[in-house]
Amino acid sequence: MDSRLRFPWMVVPVALAIGACAAPTPYEYPAGEQPQAIIDLQAETPASVLGAVDLQLGGMAPRPGSADALLRGNVNVGDEARPLRYQANFTFAPGDVLSKIGSDAAEAPQGLGHQRIDQRMTLRSPPLAGAPVAIGLSTALERRWTTTGFAQTQRERAELRWSSSLAQLDLHWSDTASALGTATALDCNVRGTLRVPVAGDERSGRHSLSLIGNDCTVRAANSRYGSLAAQNWGLAYAWERASQASRIRVSRITPFWGDALDGAGNDSSYEFGVSHTIDSGPWKAEARVTLRQTPGWQDHDADGRTATGSQAFWTSDTALTRRLRHVDVSAIWISGADPLWFTPERGNRREHFGLEVDFSNWARGLLPELTPSMAMRWDWSQSRTREDVSSLDNRLAVNMAVHW
Repeated sequence: MDSRLRFPWMVVPVALAIGACAAPTPYEYPAGEQPQAIIDLQAETPASVLGAVDLQLGGMAPRPGSADALLRGNVNVGDEARPLRYQANFTFAPGDVLSKIGSDAAEAPQGLGHQRIDQRMTLRSPPLAGAPVAIGLSTALERRWTTTGFAQTQRERAELRWSSSLAQLDLHWSDTASALGTATALDCNVRGTLRVPVAGDERSGRHSLSLIGNDCTVRAANSRYGSLAAQNWGLAYAWERASQASRIRVSRITPFWGDALDGAGNDSSYEFGVSHTIDSGPWKAEARVTLRQTPGWQDHDADGRTATGSQAFWTSDTALTRRLRHVDVSAIWISGADPLWFTPERGNRREHFGLEVDFSNWARGLLPELTPSMAMRWDWSQSRTREDVSSLDNRLAVNMAVHW
């Protein structure tokens, strides 16, 4: 989908004008921050139609060696109870031109400035079958000025949600695709779920039926099938209790091969999976078994393959986690893993065993303000290609990170 969302940009100057008419009060900065303020403004005024308009604008004088925002602000129009709500945040910060002034840095400064604008608009309809329909539109725009040029990135997202006692609908679109999962090489821009409660309660367990639809592209960097469009449809039945959850799912993947595969048409692949999760506090266990059916791909020339008949195979994965006071110990076993199982490149199947010890809880007790993460992981895997060529891989990794 190449269409771009369009936002009411005129709302920003209107909100600024309304806020400027109100009496300003001192802008409250986070504790411990003492900027050299050049702008301190906070204003709020009521509006009978849209609701309260809240404006905050702050700025500080540029200082050598500082990368703090020179200008920042936010605008809020309306609240959760209103049919229309608009939110915007703006930040402008200097590049490393100021931060390297007077320093002994060997490299010349390159960044001139950085600007970010986040906007979100939410529309709510009157109640429909007991609940309103909510439509959300959001965008994030970043611009960077450097000594060598100008760069801009933009992210957009649209959502449609409706939740009542009858059903829950969740449909969203994003211009940045997200992975469908690690087991299948699909990235999806459009994802939707319609969930209908069937029966049950918190004590006996809640049963639900879900219809799932995704519009995706194939993720394969080193394959001619990468970036091809594909649709994924599924039907799932779930039974959930406080500490257990079971799920049965049937799904179909239909790639649109185009010129990438001669004679294939739009042959679909199917998947039937059963999963169960138990979470008792100190122990957590997950198990999943899947039966996959794909077209029986056969080479018909040097450049393509054709589909004749069908083939079926099993995959499974299990995970067990033990939570201790200071560490978490996890073990996983995956058999028959093949993210491209629905393409003619199916066959590079993998057996994988992993063991991880996570020391993050212990590290956070020592350095709570830095929220550190620390883990040690060992992985063993064996891959087997279509030509029955196998390879082994052993890997030991230590991961440490500190956030501030």
